[in-house]
Parts: sequence; structure tokens; C-alpha cells
Amino acid sequence: MKEMTHEQFQLAIQALAKQIKEHKFVGIYGIPRGGMVVAVYLSHCTGIPVTQFLTP
Repeated sequence: MKEMTHEQFQLAIQALAKQIKEHKFVGIYGIPRGGMVVAVYLSHCTGIPVTQFLTP
């Protein structure tokens, strides 16, 4: 596990959000037990809604 400050976390989320915006995703899925925090941050940065289910 890598420790990071809140500022480092936000910078990492912004970098990932920039990459995600280049694709046509319709939802962001947060892996249970820890992934929802990242999913919500990415959703806010990209405007892509968080989804509760994975679909093919």
C-alpha cells in the first residue's frame, strides 16, 4: 500500500480523469470495499455517473 497526501490523491485523480475523458465511458464502477471513494472522485471530475452494476 502506498501512502499519499490528500493533495497527491487529488493530483492522481485529475490525471486519471483526463485519461478517462478521452474514452466514451457511460459509467464508472467503484470496486466494493475501497473503490467507491475513487469512483466518486472520478465521477465528479469527469461528469460520468457512478454505476452500481457492471455490464458487458
